[in-house]
Amino acid sequence: QMCIRDRKRYNTAAAAAPEHHHHHHPVAGKHYPVNDFIDVDSQVVSIGKPRDFPSFGWDNEYGHREYTVPAFKATQFKVSNGEFLEFVKSGGYSNTEYWTDVGWKWRAFRNVKIPSFWVRTGPQGYHEYDLRVLFDTVPMQWDWPVVVNLHEAVAFTNWKSKASGKTIRVMTELEHRAIRGGTDDHSIAFGGVDMMSKVRQPS
Repeated sequence: QMCIRDRKRYNTAAAAAPEHHHHHHPVAGKHYPVNDFIDVDSQVVSIGKPRDFPSFGWDNEYGHREYTVPAFKATQFKVSNGEFLEFVKSGGYSNTEYWTDVGWKWRAFRNVKIPSFWVRTGPQGYHEYDLRVLFDTVPMQWDWPVVVNLHEAVAFTNWKSKASGKTIRVMTELEHRAIRGGTDDHSIAFGGVDMMSKVRQPS
């Protein structure tokens, strides 16, 4: 999961997903979007929730603070299953140089070779997968956002940095606030906005 989502384009892609799901060798720009970086202006962001917010919260979530976030670049879309497949096919899960120490220990202990919600449907080297969703397993949707944890997200960005020759990392919480308009909009968060990790490239 790891970049800005253009809601209009993403919803259109999701609606058209059944046309793409049989492709075992997806192509960027055809089966999943090319994920370019876009500029995000410097802005003041606010965090914190009011004491009367109508749901559970940790003690450090309450109150109000403001921060100035410097300008940065972020990917236009969340990282798709198709884009993450490039990392998988390149051997990203078996290369220690992309992982933090604790991330590699997690990967090795769990013997993780692909994202948790991918289901292998062919021999390991063929990279043929279905996708496990809430109540079913469906054909792989290459243009849907990938679901991974922080260890995998960091390894992906380290791989992407080496592959592109640019410095790419997981977005900070304050940068995430910035791409949402700079405010801590609890009415949106309470509605279930996806809080997947984001990838960014410094300007």
